[in-house]
Amino acid sequence: MIEIIPNWHPIFVHFSVALLIVATMAFVVSMFASQYAIRYQTRQYARWTLWLGVIFSVFTVAAGMYAYFTVNHDGPSHEWMTIHRNVALGTFATFLILAIWSIVCTKRQSEEKNGFMILLVIGFVALLSTSWLGGELVYRYGLGVQSLPEASGEGHNHEHGGGHDHEPAEHGGHGSTSHHITLDDAGITLDEVDIHEHSRKDDAPHAH
Repeated sequence: MIEIIPNWHPIFVHFSVALLIVATMAFVVSMFASQYAIRYQTRQYARWTLWLGVIFSVFTVAAGMYAYFTVNHDGPSHEWMTIHRNVALGTFATFLILAIWSIVCTKRQSEEKNGFMILLVIGFVALLSTSWLGGELVYRYGLGVQSLPEASGEGHNHEHGGGHDHEPAEHGGHGSTSHHITLDDAGITLDEVDIHEHSRKDDAPHAH
């Protein structure tokens, strides 16, 4: 099986979130549609999307519970993991009730009423909260994320506030490299440079 880091939860969760959001939007559109044909078709689409979203959510919750007990974490991240788990379970329970409710309405050939829509909005808000908490766990606390590789290669060695290490430039056609030697490397101080400079001027022949 393909190895997914940390597990399959990040795969299933995207289907759950996308399908349940689309289902919510479709139910809202069907509620305000004036024409019966549009209202009926949109509501049927919303029902199927809701059912598929709940089916995917079964695998999402299962993989999420597995991640809760297996992913490495520290104290602060554990607290957020627990909050994320509790909100996610409440969200799943809400949409599961909505799916069963819509199945009953389908069998009775009736439309979902205001109570259904109110619970749907509550589930939608809970879904957004669950998604936000999951993002916090990954991007703020780094759960399930491997450490970044050490920076290496040309232009990636940063030091002293972002300076770059550059290799000596080559002179075209000569096959030689230029070497920059500082005064410190040569063991010469600025005072010694001034003394030698004055000595050369004194020793130079004077024009008569």
